Amino acid sequence: MDFGFFTHDVVRRGKIGHGQIGPSPALRRGLLEEADREIRRWLGALGFDARAAEAGPADVAALEQLIERAQRLRLFTIGGVPVRNFTALALINHYLHPRLYIESGYFTGSSIFAAFFNKRLERVIGFDPVPSNYRIDRESEAVRVDRRQTDFATYEGLDVPAEDALAYFDDHINTAARILQSAEKGLLHVIFDDSCGVNGTCQRLWPSMPTLFFIRRHKEIAEGERLSWEHHPASNLSLRSLGKRLLGRSGPTRLECRFDDKMLELCREADECIAAVHKIPDLSDFIFDLASPTVETTQHFVVLKRR
Repeated sequence: MDFGFFTHDVVRRGKIGHGQIGPSPALRRGLLEEADREIRRWLGALGFDARAAEAGPADVAALEQLIERAQRLRLFTIGGVPVRNFTALALINHYLHPRLYIESGYFTGSSIFAAFFNKRLERVIGFDPVPSNYRIDRESEAVRVDRRQTDFATYEGLDVPAEDALAYFDDHINTAARILQSAEKGLLHVIFDDSCGVNGTCQRLWPSMPTLFFIRRHKEIAEGERLSWEHHPASNLSLRSLGKRLLGRSGPTRLECRFDDKMLELCREADECIAAVHKIPDLSDFIFDLASPTVETTQHFVVLKRR
């Protein structure tokens, strides 16, 4: 009895041939169009219909070319965002079309490259303590990138209307502090990556504690509570983690975070600055990405209160 394994199986196995793996070209283009509709639906539900309509429809063929250029520049290697997140960021930048894009923790520059999908972009400011990891050559920059080897805290503040700026944080630094700094500098729209809940935090050696999850739930956390975990890179079999093991980051590390009165007060102050938090759609169903096999996004779009 085969329980239907052979009777109904439609997948071919064995030595089928060589060539590029993943969806065929026409299917890949169709899936990108679906991803575009997914982001447009999400932004519409958040009330950005008018701004998205002002930007006009996304050129999916141009987006496909942008992804291919990013691959040639090796932006999706260790430290870069996965292709699915890159696609989401590119579409969000297109439909919100900020004149100014700010990023903290740009590393290879993959997220900055996604921002280039916005044809109305005028300026980019990037903060990173190790600028040597940046892989975008001058000829590939849609606009000149002002890269600063300083912390975002030193940023002087907006010189454009808040609606015309978008900030992205992928620096694995205290999310509450970044929210307070963003509000102080006049930002309205910010995106956080790797600011996770319990499981996501406990999978990271450098979590952005206190993360958005804990900031939004600080009232339910008693003073003195703690979160402890061990980081075992070897237990994660993604190509990214295997690369980190080859770089020597393979030993288990014990970590602990205590919710003392100072941290809870920081969470309270940050929470008061937040108007809304929205999880960015996971485009894993649409985007083939062998290097990042997980199907969970860690990106959140945060709307801050006007000051």
